[in-house]
Amino acid sequence: KGVVIAAGKLGKIKTVLQMLMTFVILLDIQALSDLRIDWILIAAAVGMTVWSGVDYFLKNRAVFSGENGNG
Repeated sequence: KGVVIAAGKLGKIKTVLQMLMTFVILLDIQALSDLRIDWILIAAAVGMTVWSGVDYFLKNRAVFSGENGNG
C-alpha cells in the first residue's frame, strides 16, 4: 500500500541482542564463573522480541487495520 514503517529503537536493540546471542552460542563462549551468559542472552533476546513486537503492532495498528488514510 506504499506505507513505509521505520525501524524503531526497540527493534534495533532486539537485533543487537539476537546477534550477540548468536555469536556467544556459536563460539560456545562461557563465563569464567558458573554464570551462563548464553541463557541470559537467550532470555533477554526473547523478552526484547516480545516487547518490540507488541510495541511495533500497537504503534502501527492503523496501518495493519487499513485505517492509514491511503484508501
